[in-house]
Amino acid sequence: MLNPRALTHAQLAAIVADVQAILWQESRPIPDFPREYGDYWSPAKEWEAETVEEIADVLEAARLHPGRLGRSTCALDGDRRQPTTVGGADPGQPCPSAPQRHS
Repeated sequence: MLNPRALTHAQLAAIVADVQAILWQESRPIPDFPREYGDYWSPAKEWEAETVEEIADVLEAARLHPGRLGRSTCALDGDRRQPTTVGGADPGQPCPSAPQRHS
């Protein structure tokens, strides 16, 4: 899995644009040309289970997915929280930014 910080601004912008299109873009008939379709932004677009799969595909294409099963922990990088794999932080401690579960 690539560290997202290693990507350029242009690469990150392209990934975000792809995810935005998955979440909020849909095809509709063009009013003046009812046999042709155009892409429109729809904040009310319905999401389905496939929506998550499509976003996962975008992240996988950018190599931002885990290649193997491994524990995710948190390490502090200055004042930023950065996910790491096993060995970076105390695995017994939750990530500082993660919501706490109450039993």
